[in-house]
Amino acid sequence: MCLRMQRLSSCKRRFRASNLKLTPIDGDNAVLDVAGVAYRPFPRGGHDIARRFADMDAAEVDMHILAGAPQTWLYGHEASVGVAASAIQNDEMARLTKEYPDRFAAIATLPMQAPEKAADELRRAMTKLGLHGAMIGSNVHGKNLDDPSFEPLWATAAELDAFMVIHPGNVAGADRLRAYYLGNLIGNPLDTTIAAACLIFGGVLERHPKLNFVMVHGGGFIPYQGARWVHGLEGAAGAEKCI
Repeated sequence: MCLRMQRLSSCKRRFRASNLKLTPIDGDNAVLDVAGVAYRPFPRGGHDIARRFADMDAAEVDMHILAGAPQTWLYGHEASVGVAASAIQNDEMARLTKEYPDRFAAIATLPMQAPEKAADELRRAMTKLGLHGAMIGSNVHGKNLDDPSFEPLWATAAELDAFMVIHPGNVAGADRLRAYYLGNLIGNPLDTTIAAACLIFGGVLERHPKLNFVMVHGGGFIPYQGARWVHGLEGAAGAEKCI
């Protein structure tokens, strides 16, 4: 017990490096700052359980799946901070699912800057905490999801039949998307598309055909480019035969 408390205290000290800050805008919204990144507007239902239930009832929604916000992934921090932040968030989400099992289920946050530790945390979250999978970014500091370093995570996710949600972050072409809110309107679906393409063309789904993915932001541009991708795959296969 003493060792566990020391470990938890160390995790919290590392997580404080994220400089978490919540600044109210009005009675319904606030600005959530995490490591200098602002989530605005952050709705009151994101931290007020009673308000969350009222919002769910008003929308006639019985159950929500809880997941960490992209701002709390902290992929840009050292691995120990990512591990600590993920563990704290996952433990808290697990607590809420146990307190309100008829209103909440949850998927984990993972320290993707350390893929083997991400695989370990996914296993802990699913086998010890009762979570159902994880939400991760469409890339990790520009590293696409077919990078060989992520293979331990994909193998673990396939083994556990994890429900994996891909959410865009650190979007491609951000320097050209600053105006008109294009970072969201174009950048987010674009990066979702890149992530899906890498999972397919990089052979991740071929190696792990039982993997389940939900691609946030409507699947990006995937629904409109499916035939083009099939053509590309067939062309690649033909080229390999010629070689």
